Amino acid sequence: MGRVAGNLFGGGDSSRKFFVAASFANAGIVAGSTEATNEGLIPTTTTAATDAMGLTLDTATYSATPAAGATGFITVADRPFSKCEFVMSGGATEGTALTIMTETAGDLVTPDLVSSTNAAANSMIGGTIWRYPGLGHICALRQSRQITAHTASVSVGVTVDFEEAINVGDRFLMCPWTNLPGDGTDTSDGGGNLQFTTLFTQADASIASGTGLVVQIYDLVLMGESDSKVQFVMVNHPYFEVQA
Repeated sequence: MGRVAGNLFGGGDSSRKFFVAASFANAGIVAGSTEATNEGLIPTTTTAATDAMGLTLDTATYSATPAAGATGFITVADRPFSKCEFVMSGGATEGTALTIMTETAGDLVTPDLVSSTNAAANSMIGGTIWRYPGLGHICALRQSRQITAHTASVSVGVTVDFEEAINVGDRFLMCPWTNLPGDGTDTSDGGGNLQFTTLFTQADASIASGTGLVVQIYDLVLMGESDSKVQFVMVNHPYFEVQA
């Protein structure tokens, strides 16, 4: 499940209860609305979050005919510009490990090229590749690069070489996101979108860059195949996006 990892403007978070218009089976997911109606909040979909209020802190059951004392409410961390942090998943199913790429050729060109049959199937140009540090370890920033070329199941290329030579057997991970700004074109679209897993509790890192709901990627916590994380800020929060 996701969590609030701070706020762009510092300080603590705030939370309060809202009516729901659909059930929330899991805490730590994004709650929004249908925008056209105002009977309560609903869970995000994997690719859209309209009027995203924030992350849920508990669960709720919706009923149009609630029994006495059973009206559905959900507690939401509702402060704008919160940094939402989700674990990266290697697929649409929660808990899927990121695929480790193992170098097969030994880099012989400049700029660097990582050759591996495990290079992702979807285009992650504009995303990030990093040296595999092992579970529980954070990759040094200097060991990561923005992806500028990508051939599915063949290779991943960068513009700025890694500091150390790429040798046969070296291991890497990749994701479709970057914390760098971009203009949304195919080569620079890793900072503006994110897609959730089936239950909306993790971020699907197997998608193509530029896919999913519109957000602003804030940071990447580059670790191992099951503990890497992505942080983002919702850009259509109703407290700072005025609806006509």
